[in-house]
Amino acid sequence: MHSRCGTQGARPECSNDEPGKRFVWEPDVPLAISFAKNEVGRKLIQVALHDVGAITYLYSFPPGTPKDRVQVFRQAFQATLKDPEFVAEAKKGNFELDPVGGEELEKIVNGFFKTDQATVNRLRELLK
Repeated sequence: MHSRCGTQGARPECSNDEPGKRFVWEPDVPLAISFAKNEVGRKLIQVALHDVGAITYLYSFPPGTPKDRVQVFRQAFQATLKDPEFVAEAKKGNFELDPVGGEELEKIVNGFFKTDQATVNRLRELLK
């Protein structure tokens, strides 16, 4: 999944979709990663923008939480996001619901720990 950010209504919005998809409300706007000139640039954009954007509103459990409890929460959370009454309230508040699933968030967070040292060092330089 790739994170895409823009503005809809009065607040910034980020949504996450499959690679290559564009903003729903601005389909001609390219993803930032499409401007990367090489693999190093793509890694930097993926880690610093797309992956970070995907976990902005992250719900997490402490290490050691039984997997069955995590799964129950994930299912309940997804069911809430599909509940017609909840969706209607979100629309009233001008909130876009485009969640990243728990399994995908887990992959993204675990991926941070696997980021190669050259990418981490370059990000440090850029963020000074």
